[in-house]
Amino acid sequence: MTNFLLRQFELESDDLYRVKGPVNLTRMMSVLGDVDRPELLYRPFTPSIPKALKAGSLFDAIAKNDILLHHPFQSFTPIEDLLREAARDPHVLAVKQTLYRTGADSAIVNALVEAASQGKEVTVVIELRARFDEADNLQLASRLQEAGAIVVYGIMAYKTHAKMLHIVRREKGELCYYAHLGTGNYHAKTAKLYTDYSLLTANKALCADVHKVFQQLSGMGRARKIDTLLHAPFTLHERLVAMIDREAQIARKGKRGHIIIKCNSLTEPKLIKALYRASQAGVECDLIIRGMCCLKPGVPGFPTTSACARLLAACWSIPGCSTSTMMASRKPGALARILCRAICSTVSKPAFRCWIRSSPPGCVKTWRHTWWITARAGYCRPTAAINYKTQVMPTRSVPRKRCSTPMRLKARHRTYT
Repeated sequence: MTNFLLRQFELESDDLYRVKGPVNLTRMMSVLGDVDRPELLYRPFTPSIPKALKAGSLFDAIAKNDILLHHPFQSFTPIEDLLREAARDPHVLAVKQTLYRTGADSAIVNALVEAASQGKEVTVVIELRARFDEADNLQLASRLQEAGAIVVYGIMAYKTHAKMLHIVRREKGELCYYAHLGTGNYHAKTAKLYTDYSLLTANKALCADVHKVFQQLSGMGRARKIDTLLHAPFTLHERLVAMIDREAQIARKGKRGHIIIKCNSLTEPKLIKALYRASQAGVECDLIIRGMCCLKPGVPGFPTTSACARLLAACWSIPGCSTSTMMASRKPGALARILCRAICSTVSKPAFRCWIRSSPPGCVKTWRHTWWITARAGYCRPTAAINYKTQVMPTRSVPRKRCSTPMRLKARHRTYT
């Protein structure tokens, strides 16, 4: 069989890689759906919905308080419901949204089409270069244009990776603004698989910045000053490096410095060098990376850098005198500051900061699906020999209703030898 394949595709023997086990594991997902063997599957899980979003208008609930959702533990349905309500609300004037991946027969797209057919001003920024979804996005663009929506394909040489939604609504004779910022795609299926955050807000400063970003994406004007968001390729990269360097300065003064970054990939050289500098200064650097990671943990001279393979798009620092928590829509990869239009939002509410910061220690303690990256750029299970790091983990999560700034972690130490 191997010789036949090599001849058929005109390849050399060096082009053949033998793998022990299945080659395409993604096919297993479709197989499980076709086999009637419930004992092979996890028990069904139903995501929760906050009480504030269960009754009445979603606009009223968001106007009272910002709402932070943690997917997949909390449902993605409120975002779909918000768009449906906006499409049918006669007081809604305009809807703007970015779309990277949405999936077939998306409720998000259906709501946008309905809003456009109702005469509302609908603007959609579609990324045509989303890997593996190029053809689907082209069909999506045609459907939205036929419904009367304004479709924008982004800016030449840049990928639009920001996940944001902006709604303009007239209330009591005044224009009010609502926004959604997320770390994941507007995709109901992947929202059940990946850990992401969604922030629903009516904060005037934040909504104004989202509006400015949409103006940059849909117009040809100069970049306007943005106050609350970090915007790649303009300010995001420099601010992240500055935050890491700030932790290093705090550690040099004898105070505790701690950086936790949880993201898809980490490949950007300047960001990696900044983490090495912070680690040399005595900052604890815990990196929870889903995919590619070019940082080598446990290298001599960099004693407090650890990395394990997990997923989330958030980063925060816990210095001795202040706290910063941020959520972003883009992995800090090598192209993020050059070829991507992404946003990063500072999480300002103390309760939200405590909630976000309490989630990564839980991932670190869940060893079953974790692989540690070694100093030799390999991977091993946590039960294997890991002698380069004393892992610090909180013994419990901080209660959401009693959050203080800065958050004091009661930690226990576990050494792997």
